[in-house]
Amino acid sequence: VDYADLDGNLLISNDPFKGPTVEKGKIILPTDAGLGVEPTA
Repeated sequence: VDYADLDGNLLISNDPFKGPTVEKGKIILPTDAGLGVEPTA
C-alpha cells in the first residue's frame, strides 16, 4: 500500500460512534480498551 486513508471516519457528519481523533496530524487513540470505539447514543 502506498497510501492508506486513516482519517475517513472524520468526514462522516452523522457518525454513530466515537473513537480515535486527530490532533495536529496525529491519530490519538482513546484510553479505553481496544480502539476505544463506543456508540455516541
